[in-house]
Amino acid sequence: MQYAIYGGASVSKEAIIALPPLGERKEIFSSLGSVLRGHRIISFDLPGHNGEVDMSLTNYLKGIHHVLNQLEISEAHFIGNSIGAWIIQKYYGTYPKEVLSLTLLDGGYYPINERPSEYIQLPIIHKNDFIPAIKEHCQQMSKLTNETSEVLFSYLKNNFILTGEEYKHHSDEKAVNRLIQQIHTDSSYYLRKYDIPLQLLIADLNLDDMSKTKLTAFTKEHPNTDVYHINNGYHFLPITNTKEVAEKINQLMIVANS
Repeated sequence: MQYAIYGGASVSKEAIIALPPLGERKEIFSSLGSVLRGHRIISFDLPGHNGEVDMSLTNYLKGIHHVLNQLEISEAHFIGNSIGAWIIQKYYGTYPKEVLSLTLLDGGYYPINERPSEYIQLPIIHKNDFIPAIKEHCQQMSKLTNETSEVLFSYLKNNFILTGEEYKHHSDEKAVNRLIQQIHTDSSYYLRKYDIPLQLLIADLNLDDMSKTKLTAFTKEHPNTDVYHINNGYHFLPITNTKEVAEKINQLMIVANS
């Protein structure tokens, strides 16, 4: 399993397991680790991402479970961004005694098979166009501070590997699509009932009409769940809204540990 540990020392009692969005890397949680210094953040790459071996979702969850045993972590708080938010719910359904709380970051609040699934083609960019393309993508997030935009630029730039005259995405395209199809065909991960603290952080600037409809249904179905709209929020919440995300995670952990 490909993982990294951010935040506090390896002996920290507070462990957070973090899963990134589809097509992204474990390093997306690096900034969050610099704020949550008193906690261990163990961030995992997804199957077929960033050098991680392609595997079934079931075996991927077993792999996380094995790593936690190796690190002598019997229970932890779980956070997931986008598709990671669905996967941590699946982990809770598989290993409920290991999960103290769930934080869903702009995902996981509706059965994903209710949204149409299309084959994802990963970008390939000519080396002469690469830096301008990454800069343009960051500039589209116009409400970011200059400092945050620079952090995002550095992160996104490292999502690609130069091969000859082209920059190719780090992920395996077949593995990416295989993973999303596994989520689409298995609705058992979606929590209808839960016995642990759960919160949902929504990136307001990412909400489309379908997401708004799903959010309304979620709040009716789970009235006791804390739902927070992150002001000027973009989809990559661990980078683009690091401080606010850290504050909400801290609050939930206090509740879960009380």
